[in-house]
Amino acid sequence: MTYLFGFNMKSISLFFDGPQMGGIGARNIDLANEFIRQGYRVTLLMLTMDGPRKNQLPKAAIIKEIGLVGSIGIIRFLIDHFKKDKPDFVIVSNVMPGAIASIAKSLARGHFGLGVINRVDFERVSESYKTTLKGRVLYFIAPLFLRKYAKLIALSHAARQGLAKYSKCALADIAVINDPIRLNDEVSGDFEKEILKWWCASGIKILSVGRLDKLKNIESIIVAVKHLLDLDPKLLIVGGGPEKESLEKLVERYGLQENVLFCGYVQAPAVFFKNSDFFISASLSEAFPNSVVEAVCAGCQVVSADCNYGPREILGDDEYGKLVPLKDPKAIAQAVRYLHKNPVPAQKLLARSKEYDPEFIANNIINILK
Repeated sequence: MTYLFGFNMKSISLFFDGPQMGGIGARNIDLANEFIRQGYRVTLLMLTMDGPRKNQLPKAAIIKEIGLVGSIGIIRFLIDHFKKDKPDFVIVSNVMPGAIASIAKSLARGHFGLGVINRVDFERVSESYKTTLKGRVLYFIAPLFLRKYAKLIALSHAARQGLAKYSKCALADIAVINDPIRLNDEVSGDFEKEILKWWCASGIKILSVGRLDKLKNIESIIVAVKHLLDLDPKLLIVGGGPEKESLEKLVERYGLQENVLFCGYVQAPAVFFKNSDFFISASLSEAFPNSVVEAVCAGCQVVSADCNYGPREILGDDEYGKLVPLKDPKAIAQAVRYLHKNPVPAQKLLARSKEYDPEFIANNIINILK
C-alpha cells in the first residue's frame, strides 16, 4: 500500500518479458494504462526494456528491468521487490513465470493477490522447459506452488481445460477472463498513408496481422486470394518473420504481386484494422488470437481457422464471423464470399467488442485477486 498526499493508493505489479512485438507486450501495456487510469500505482517488472513497443510503455508507470538472470536470479529479484514495495496485487503472464513468482511469494511471505494469466499455448510451449534439468524441475514443482499461492486465469474455456490438467486445479478454481483490447486512434504517418492509398484504390480490402512463421499459416490466406480474383482483392500482410521470403515466392508463383503487399511489422496497426473490409486468421495454433478480437472491435468481417484455443469462443458458432477448417484456402475464400453478401451487422460487432473493454477486464481481474 502506498500513501499519496494522505490517501491510500493501491499498487499493482505486472511481471512479463518486456515490450516485445506480439500480444503479450501489448496486452500488459493495455492493462497498465487502465490501472493507471483507475488510480493504481503501477510497476512493470520486465526481463528486458528493449523491444519495438518500448515507446508505448506508460510514462506514469515505475519500470524495473530484471535482466536475463535465470530463474534463481528472477526469484531473488522478485523477493526483494515483494518485501520492499509490498504490492497489493501482482499479475504475471504465463504459467512458468507465474510459478517463479509463486515461489518468490512463498519465500517473501507475501500477502498480496497473485494472478497468473496464461497467454500462450501451454501444451506447446511447455515442451521447451523439458529440454534442461532446471526446466524439468520447474515444470514438475510448478503446480504445487501455483495451487497454493496464485489464482490461475485462462483466456478461454478451451485453454482452461489444459491448464486444469497440468496444475491439478479444479476447473471451478481457474477463472476465464479475456485479454483487454483497445484500438488506439493514432494519426497515420506517411508510411501508413502510402499503404492505404494502394489498399483502398479498388476492390475488397483483406488484412492479415501476425508473425510470419509456420504456425500463422499465411500461405493459406495467399492461396485463398487466388480464388477471389473476381472481387479484385487487395491483401495487406502486416508482420515480419522467418517465412517472409518463402511467402513472397508463393505470391510470385501465383502472379499475385498486384494483389498482395507485405508491409512488415507495424507497431500500432489499428489504422489498418479500421480500414479493412475483411480480416483473416489462418493460424494452426493460438493461445488466444488477439488479432481476431482487434478485428471484431474494429468492425471487420472476420474469417478464422477453427484452431484449438479462442477463435470459436470469440466468433461463436459463426455468429460474429466465419470459422473454417485448418489449412483450407478454398474454405477461406468461400467464407469471404459469404460475408461479402451477408455481413455481420456493425452494431452486433460493436456490442461484442464491449466484452473486451480494458476497464471491464481489469476490474474482473482485480475481483478475482481480492
